[in-house]
Amino acid sequence: MKYKNVFLFTFLFLLSSCVIYYNSNDIRNDFKVIKNKAVFNFSNIENDYNNKSNIIEELSDNVIDVNINPINSILSEKTILDKNFIDIKSSKDKVVSLYMRIERITREKEKIKSDDKSWDALKNIKKEMKTEIDKINVMSENYSISSNKIIELLNNSSFNQIDRAEFINTINKNYNSLVESLSVMEKNTNNYNYKLEQAKKNNSINDSIYVSKSNILSEIFGLKDSINVRTDKLSTLKDSLNNQTENLSKIWIGDNTKLNKMYSDFKNIIQLINNDYNRLISQINVN
Repeated sequence: MKYKNVFLFTFLFLLSSCVIYYNSNDIRNDFKVIKNKAVFNFSNIENDYNNKSNIIEELSDNVIDVNINPINSILSEKTILDKNFIDIKSSKDKVVSLYMRIERITREKEKIKSDDKSWDALKNIKKEMKTEIDKINVMSENYSISSNKIIELLNNSSFNQIDRAEFINTINKNYNSLVESLSVMEKNTNNYNYKLEQAKKNNSINDSIYVSKSNILSEIFGLKDSINVRTDKLSTLKDSLNNQTENLSKIWIGDNTKLNKMYSDFKNIIQLINNDYNRLISQINVN
């Protein structure tokens, strides 16, 4: 019985004195893989976040009223995206910081014993790192949902990015076409007035018809000042559209955008000028 007690005591002593050695490089490399994956995943999220932020910032700058939908909903979703991004970045930074602590611990010795205080510190760091990685996974999923929601809102809106050069070229063509048309109209009106006066001089036109057409021609000539004012305003709008988009390769158009309003004003002025002239010219042709 005495022999058995001694053997049991010896066995327990051997168990309590058993120490495991861990290679510091292996520990460091294992944690480095985790850290690098967290950094890589965050890099992808950061690229997406910067892209979304630039798009929404450009769009917001071009919107007349940010308090109406769909821009209001887009900005609200962007606020959620901002928080998710900041939280993910915070956890990623924590993972990097924890890894740096592992670097310092494992650089001090080639091997770490399981009964060493350093090993206890590493186990605590591993636990903290797992907590942060779990948080990143959850927040990344939330970020993805918010990011996709923004894409959906943009796709379902009237907002659209178009080529700036093509847009300005269309503006210039419309303006130049109008100026050319006005020049032709003025020339034709002058020619018509000349023929009317010649007909009167040669007594080849009825007096009542002459008076009627002369009155219409006088009205047309009287429109010249108002047309010039509108044409000047049109030129100012054209220059403003050009200047405001000068440094952009793409521009935003759609409901509630500044460019859309300016372009609408531009087209309305052209339409007003054309309507006035066409109405009076048609009266001349009828009478």
